[in-house]
Amino acid sequence: MKVTSDPAKRENTLRERDLDLEVDSVEAFSGRTLTLLDDRFDYGEERFQTYGLVRDRLVMVVWTPRDGGRHVISMRHCHEKEARKVLPHLTS
Repeated sequence: MKVTSDPAKRENTLRERDLDLEVDSVEAFSGRTLTLLDDRFDYGEERFQTYGLVRDRLVMVVWTPRDGGRHVISMRHCHEKEARKVLPHLTS
């Protein structure tokens, strides 16, 4: 799977959240997931929120289809209340 990200955002997310936008997102996309269209705003392109697992912890990845792959915009760990709500809906 081709995954890209902004280099500065990748470095910042790795430093602040211990998540690598390009490496860890592949793990999140490869397992059980829940993907939702993010249509809250007109971003000028389709954006998606994908919930998945990284090192057995729930994360949310915001991404957009770009250049035949996925361009990751952001990724964060989910809080416990969010995890309880989302985990039952993850699909293979």
